[in-house]
Amino acid sequence: MVHCQAAFLIRTRPWTLYKYVLYCIKWLYSYLYRPNRLQRVQLPGEFSTWTALAGGMPQGSWLGPLSFIVMTDVLPPAPILHKYVDDTTISEPLSSTSQTSDIQSYSNKYSLWTSQNSMKINYSKTKEMLLRPLLKLNVPGLDIDHNLIERVSGFKLLGVHVSNNLS
Repeated sequence: MVHCQAAFLIRTRPWTLYKYVLYCIKWLYSYLYRPNRLQRVQLPGEFSTWTALAGGMPQGSWLGPLSFIVMTDVLPPAPILHKYVDDTTISEPLSSTSQTSDIQSYSNKYSLWTSQNSMKINYSKTKEMLLRPLLKLNVPGLDIDHNLIERVSGFKLLGVHVSNNLS
């Protein structure tokens, strides 16, 4: 047995760092695209049947949220972006009711970004909410890829209920 004392405390050369990155990429690739991967679900006292996966991140993997955060680190600019696991909230504060909203433009850019990065928007879970002063205006509905987004008076964000009257 050979033991390297304080192997990671030694100053790392650039080629060594390159090697680590290359090994990490190879490992991640083999994890995501392993042929003939099987998965099943365990409930108390029973198991489901094995099902073949075509590829991608296995459900429940801790790498799923981490890889999503890494991928969404380069989202198109928006006024305010809140990201948590697989949810992204785009907020646009308007200083007055006469100010024009650019939220449709931001949504179009986000939609383009998701398609370019092999991701899909879940339109049934995507919501739009207008806050107090804007409720009085005739604001056109938000449309993403010819899907009219449901306008709601409240929703739950990270366990907090938010309503359009801020009560």
